[in-house]
Amino acid sequence: MARIRGIFAKLVFVFLTVGLVPFLAVGLWTWRQAKTRVTEASVESWLVRIARETAAQIDRETERMREAALAWADEEQTVADARAAARPGPDGAFAAQRLTSALGRRAELFGDVPVACVVSPDGRILAANGSDRSLPASALGGRRLDEVFDDAAERAWIDAVFAQPAPGPVSRRNWHRSPLADAAVSAANPSTRRHEIGFAAPVRGGFGAPDGRPAAALVVLFRFEPIQRVLDQVTGRFADHAVDDAAPRYPSGYPFLFDADGDTVIAHRDRALVGSSLVRDHGQRGFSEAMRGRRYGFHHYEYPPGVGKISGFARCADEASGGFGWIVGVGVNHADVFADVDALRDVLLPAALIIAGCVLLLAALFSARITEPLRRLVLFTEQVARGNYDARVEPTTRDELAVVADAFNRMAADLKESGRRLIEAEKNAAWKEMARQVAHEIKNPLTP
Repeated sequence: MARIRGIFAKLVFVFLTVGLVPFLAVGLWTWRQAKTRVTEASVESWLVRIARETAAQIDRETERMREAALAWADEEQTVADARAAARPGPDGAFAAQRLTSALGRRAELFGDVPVACVVSPDGRILAANGSDRSLPASALGGRRLDEVFDDAAERAWIDAVFAQPAPGPVSRRNWHRSPLADAAVSAANPSTRRHEIGFAAPVRGGFGAPDGRPAAALVVLFRFEPIQRVLDQVTGRFADHAVDDAAPRYPSGYPFLFDADGDTVIAHRDRALVGSSLVRDHGQRGFSEAMRGRRYGFHHYEYPPGVGKISGFARCADEASGGFGWIVGVGVNHADVFADVDALRDVLLPAALIIAGCVLLLAALFSARITEPLRRLVLFTEQVARGNYDARVEPTTRDELAVVADAFNRMAADLKESGRRLIEAEKNAAWKEMARQVAHEIKNPLTP
């Protein structure tokens, strides 16, 4: 009976080996492939694409600023007013006032222009205005650049417009806090202080110095907010809900912008991080080196510690191409990226338990189907061993066990027939022996 009871354990082992083990092996292999080759690779490629698209959009935004500054400087009215404002006397003052009003209208039309001013080669601000009327940018008119800039290096990008030979039609100033905007900020409204991007375009129009240098320069400071808004739009793409209003797919995703050094944060979803160092403040030297070494790509890192992230990055146009060489990064937490494959992993264990339960149930059914006929066969075998040759096994199936039952019944019948013949043979032998003894006694002379 111990061997019969062992069939259940053997069936369980066979079913688990044939069913559960391959299921777990294939499931775990699928999970690993989905995580490392499918999900990871597709998300990395997608993040790089988003970063490159964002970088291109930022390039278009900065180009729009540059083109606006160049267009304003080339307008005939700007040239005429600048020519007249450079002259002393009432006509010059009137022209400066007209130029101030024109700069204000253009700044308001464009928006996000805290300061737009026209500067003469000797550093005198002929006229100034801005899009925010609460800031007295117009008060800069009549002042000199050396009164506004404490450091000559700060105004080098403006002086470059008057250089001979000129470096180009437009001189640029990267992300910074301009003293021009500082001078225009109202003390009653300090919250308006922000970073700017500067463009200085030569005012030519046929009037200039004999050596070809421009007689004036249009200096325009653009707020950095339009660039931040581009990034905020990308953040909105991560937060968009599906059609069925399900949870965002990558709710942790957001873009950020680094300066050309790949270290200084110049735009971020968390405004408090603007100006921080990626290496010094956040300990991400590897990320910084990866961005400096390639024009675009991706990088895996942890921030904050213990939270894995994947970030795609792409570099904006460099200075030779008219840009600033900024680097766009787009990061997503590993938890969001692998949420689907981790859900698959979480399904594997319950599925394995269900399969194991089904295996046990099937093994119990098959074991009962196999062991019950065998148990009855063992009982009838014991009866036959005790001499009950009339014991018969009634077949309940048509499989191999029925063949065994038929063979057992034939064996029992053969044993019964053999026993009958043996008894008859023994009786005949006994009668023969008795007859022999009787005959012997009859023939013996001493019988009387």
